[in-house]
Amino acid sequence: LMHEFRNAVNNYHGNRSLTLLLLSLITGVIVIMTCVGVYFSQRMAYMLEKYNIFISSTLNHDLLQQQLQFTVAALSLSLLLVLAILAGYRYMAYHGYLGELDALTNVLGRRIFFENCLKYKRKYGDISGKIWFLILDVDYFKQINDAYGHLTGDSVLRHIASLLTDVFGSQAMIGRIGGDEFAILIKDPMSSGSVQALLNEYFSRLHSQQMPGDLSSKVSCSIGACLFQKWLTPNEMMSKTDKLLYKAKRKGRTGYALDSGKDLITIRTKIFNSPFGQKHLDEND
Repeated sequence: LMHEFRNAVNNYHGNRSLTLLLLSLITGVIVIMTCVGVYFSQRMAYMLEKYNIFISSTLNHDLLQQQLQFTVAALSLSLLLVLAILAGYRYMAYHGYLGELDALTNVLGRRIFFENCLKYKRKYGDISGKIWFLILDVDYFKQINDAYGHLTGDSVLRHIASLLTDVFGSQAMIGRIGGDEFAILIKDPMSSGSVQALLNEYFSRLHSQQMPGDLSSKVSCSIGACLFQKWLTPNEMMSKTDKLLYKAKRKGRTGYALDSGKDLITIRTKIFNSPFGQKHLDEND
């Protein structure tokens, strides 16, 4: 959604219906103002004749030309005003969009993420059993901050957000909903096997890429994933998915728990002991 909104703001002129509307409006204004110019030039000639002042065809032509020049000038000013309004709208829309992003990771902020979940639900009606809701938590993030500093922690979050965007792309909405928690709504209908393939790709790239500092073998994530159910609010959906997230954590982290509605699949994608804790759920994580 973030990419869709940004493209809509930056390329609003590419909208076909809006372009046709603007062209129709401009054409209508030109026709109306031309008719007004002709009317007033004829009206002026009529009023002069009423007072026994007759004008030649040349003078009448000059009066019409003057009226049309005035019309063109007025139309130009009107178009400049329209362009100024559109530029102002684009500026405000873009800065409004920037204000809704999470400043650190450049994904959607918590409020706008859940608002868009509700809008998506209202727009498409029954999405139960068709799209997926995921919650991701960075394992031992507090200990990473304590051991390496908050700047390194911030770099880790940016890296996680960038990787999520690369893997899930435009088919998903991605938001940062807490300090080290991200939520993903996969908008396209997808089988559990396809979701697993995306998650496996995400973890494969997470484990293979260089992380900030010397954290390449120490940063991991846990993910809960389940089908979106229409009778639940986004907050209720988050609560349900959060339980799956903690199932993944209790299995040793570095993996995911996926509820397809029929089966509960728990996968651990890599086995290594983190220097920050053991393979059980820590109270402060």
